[in-house]
Amino acid sequence: MLVLSKLMSGKTFGYASLTNAAQQQILGTLEFMTGLGLMQYPHGVDGCGAPVFFAPLGNWARAFALFAGGGDLPDTMHEACQGIRKRDAAEPLLIADHVRACSVINAAYGEAITVKTGAEDFYSAAFHDLGLGTVVKARDGNKRGAEVAIGAVIRALGYPIETSAKGYFKPKVLNWAGDEVGNITTPEFVCHDVDDTSK
Repeated sequence: MLVLSKLMSGKTFGYASLTNAAQQQILGTLEFMTGLGLMQYPHGVDGCGAPVFFAPLGNWARAFALFAGGGDLPDTMHEACQGIRKRDAAEPLLIADHVRACSVINAAYGEAITVKTGAEDFYSAAFHDLGLGTVVKARDGNKRGAEVAIGAVIRALGYPIETSAKGYFKPKVLNWAGDEVGNITTPEFVCHDVDDTSK
């Protein structure tokens, strides 16, 4: 956002204001990708201080499907999406850091899958090989549920569960003494290591 504001106006001051030219450009892009006039819905400010927009989950999934190549985009926008895909795969730790699931998943799947978490554990994913997008949201805002859900989607689409991501997709529940007392999973979902060919 800072770079875009600098390129568009020559300055960065006020870059997070919704009226800033950079934010208006971002809003227009989001409206194109979601297929909605987003200002008809509530909007606010996220924890990073930037504008954030509400829309039905299906429209956000549409945006990620377009990002994944699952529809027609203008050439320049398609090229931009491919650039983001490649840069995210090349430097996944810049998505969040080494302890957050979105960075770990992006590192594990490279250019095949791009994921990003959002506020209150809204998880989005683009499946580039399939041209599909999905969005999941844990109603209680708990990341454990959202991470397990995105893992279930990855598995359901036929991707192997990479060992590095397995702990996010089937987290262990520990008691105060540090003993494992359970796990969090989805019904009928079994998380196998990528090299497990027994099932």
